[in-house]
Amino acid sequence: MNAFYGYREKIDELNILLTKGVLMRSHMIQIRRSNQSVYEGYYPIVDWSFSDEVMQEMLKLTVKDNEKTIARKMKISADYENDKVFFQPITVSECLRELETWNLE
Repeated sequence: MNAFYGYREKIDELNILLTKGVLMRSHMIQIRRSNQSVYEGYYPIVDWSFSDEVMQEMLKLTVKDNEKTIARKMKISADYENDKVFFQPITVSECLRELETWNLE
């Protein structure tokens, strides 16, 4: 299983958010790891999310939300709540360091 080969996309995504000022290297985010070790006990990062506080704020419903936005936020919120238990906190800097170290593209 080579689940960690796709790190380039995650690296680029985080770097774009850093460039735009949405994230800083010291910000906490959350990562989800594979439940299978791929190399000497390494469990690759399969997904990432903003911190729980940021996610809660982003998913709040507002009076300006239209039906499509409400449905989208509710779907994302339900998926996030189901997956939240699997996420671990990490700084953006630590996450990028790991992604770059294990990126084999």
